[in-house]
Amino acid sequence: MRMTAEVGDYNFVLTPGVNAPENYADPVQRLAAAAERTGRDVGSLPLFMLIMAETDEEAWAKWRSYHAGADLEALGYMADEGAKDASAPEGGTAKTINLPEGAINLNMGTLVGSHETIARQLDKVTSMPGVRGVMFTFDEFEKGVHDFGQKVRPLLG
Repeated sequence: MRMTAEVGDYNFVLTPGVNAPENYADPVQRLAAAAERTGRDVGSLPLFMLIMAETDEEAWAKWRSYHAGADLEALGYMADEGAKDASAPEGGTAKTINLPEGAINLNMGTLVGSHETIARQLDKVTSMPGVRGVMFTFDEFEKGVHDFGQKVRPLLG
């Protein structure tokens, strides 16, 4: 974050948690503090995976199905390889993506729910001082992009 505050314009932020956009408050504030020290205007770009459906129940059923179908051997290999980086700091990407509870999607912040639920969660994120945008990944890319544009975007505050 120090380097981004010195020479960058934006910092991509990865923070674990499901339906917990408030988890991004700390890294967004840390970047803002670093940028203040340099006198530069630098913004945060939080990353989220969106698991959307018409209802919250349908979205949660999809999320549970991804966990049920996980390739445990591949996740184990990923964790073993990530653990080999002895110099990786606690809270850094190399350690975060391998946390067991969210390894199914590399522990990126995940929003699960109906289009209305997703919009409410994103409004929380975009109201944080220092957030300049949001990055998304979708469980079903084409459908997700379409549904976000048609069903979530119009609901955003």
